[in-house]
Amino acid sequence: MKTNPALKIRVKIGETEKTYVLVKTNAPLEYDSFGSFTIKDYLDLEKSVKHSWREGPHRYTLIPVEHLPYHEGRYASGLYSSEVQEENANIRNWVEEMLWERISRISGTED
Repeated sequence: MKTNPALKIRVKIGETEKTYVLVKTNAPLEYDSFGSFTIKDYLDLEKSVKHSWREGPHRYTLIPVEHLPYHEGRYASGLYSSEVQEENANIRNWVEEMLWERISRISGTED
């Protein structure tokens, strides 16, 4: 069975460049490290009315490619799931939108 490649997001700020993989997990934030960060959190049902009960509590996290094996092992050690998201134009656009929202909030340019 052929699988699609992982969705990779390349971020470059100045001379610094990092490549991330999008992972869906139900692990708590405390399981993250090494420069990973959550872009959307559905772990708490009260945080979002968009939460899908069929999918269960989860969050989408960007993890540096070089630290993916560590995170997968860390999540599994607590019996949490992790699913690397496949390349998909709709998901890529959604991730880019989430990142721009975050940058706008940080820079204070949000309208």
